[in-house]
Amino acid sequence: MQAPVYIAVPVAMILIAVLIYRRIAGGGNSVAPESPSEAGEGTGNLQPVIDIAACMGSGGCARACPDRALAIVRGKAVLADAARCFGHGSCAPACPAGAISFVPRAA
Repeated sequence: MQAPVYIAVPVAMILIAVLIYRRIAGGGNSVAPESPSEAGEGTGNLQPVIDIAACMGSGGCARACPDRALAIVRGKAVLADAARCFGHGSCAPACPAGAISFVPRAA
């Protein structure tokens, strides 16, 4: 009867370690940009806006951002460094909650 315990405990520990690693490494958020090509995608003309109420904190947006402008803070996505954001729009499709939209950057 103890054999299943010898198998179940290590398997459970591995699963927990994987989940912790994924949580530490980041999660995912993204939503389709509102016509980034029209505003000049990747040219710095767009800025992401995150709906904090809709954000699930998955971290997908932060992982998808090639500029590393997004971060997860207290379980929610934030535009941590607006100066680094170049408006690629890759963060929005990575958000399972659809919490990211784009607006023209203020001049």
